[in-house]
Amino acid sequence: MSLQSGSLQTPVTDFSVPGILDGQVTGIDVLDPTENNEKTALLEVDDEFDVQLSWQLTGAATPIVGGSWIVSLYSDDMDGVGAMTGLISGPAVVPITGAAGPLAYNTPSK
Repeated sequence: MSLQSGSLQTPVTDFSVPGILDGQVTGIDVLDPTENNEKTALLEVDDEFDVQLSWQLTGAATPIVGGSWIVSLYSDDMDGVGAMTGLISGPAVVPITGAAGPLAYNTPSK
């Protein structure tokens, strides 16, 4: 299963002025650690799995950003029947260092 779409918000996106600071989710993969981290779209309830998330920042303000991304993985049973609801993993802390964009980020590998 590939990422169909993704985006994220920054304080600047509320002003609807493109080009200052924009964020985009660039990938999300579910990996099967029992199969040498092969990408998968189908998991059994008791299967172990890892999720790799990547995203980027672009725009004129990328040289002045800083701090940390705090990334957590949550699950929600869409039909109200599943048992997998709530925090699955995290938080992971991903440092932000300003520089000329695009700035690429990803969740840490296990």
